[in-house]
Parts: sequence; structure tokens; C-alpha cells
Amino acid sequence: MFLLGRHSSPWMILRERIMTCIQALSEAAFGEVDEFARVQGWQVRKRLWGRTYRDPRFDSLMACAACSGTGGECRNCGGSGRIGLLKDRARGCDGTSEGDGSS
Repeated sequence: MFLLGRHSSPWMILRERIMTCIQALSEAAFGEVDEFARVQGWQVRKRLWGRTYRDPRFDSLMACAACSGTGGECRNCGGSGRIGLLKDRARGCDGTSEGDGSS
């Protein structure tokens, strides 16, 4: 809700009412999707006419050093050209699980 001063013009009052209506419509339209995104742990960026949803797990991706991000037949990244830092920490540098006896 917007606070209006004593000396607000009729146009400012109209503008504020329109903005309040747009915000209410936006919340009604995106409320369920916003809640789903929050449950998933995503970041929600609200804008006047829409939303941007982002999964912060994308921050854990980087280009595969073995194939320089090209993918293809790379054994290290499985051909995707990227590695996930969170799940790849459990693997050794050679792509095998640590402590599985296959060095």
C-alpha cells in the first residue's frame, strides 16, 4: 500500500490506486507459483509485470576442465560440458567415488 500526502494531486492518487490494483492482481496471478518456488528453495524476483524464478543450485555448475566445456565424448562430465560442484565433491578427480577401491 502506498502512503499519500495531504497535498497529492488527483493524478498521483489515481496512479497510486492503479499501482495498488496491479500489485494485487500480480499477487493473485503469481501467488501459487511463488509459493511453489519458495518451497523448492528458488529465488523469486518480483517485478511490476512478472516474476523471475531462479534455482540457486545453478551457482554450483562450472565448465568441465577435462573438455573445456565442449562436452562430446568426455568421461568426466558425461558429455554435458559442465560439472556440478556439489555432487562432484563426493567423487575423486578421476571421476570415481572416493574410497571405492578403484584408483
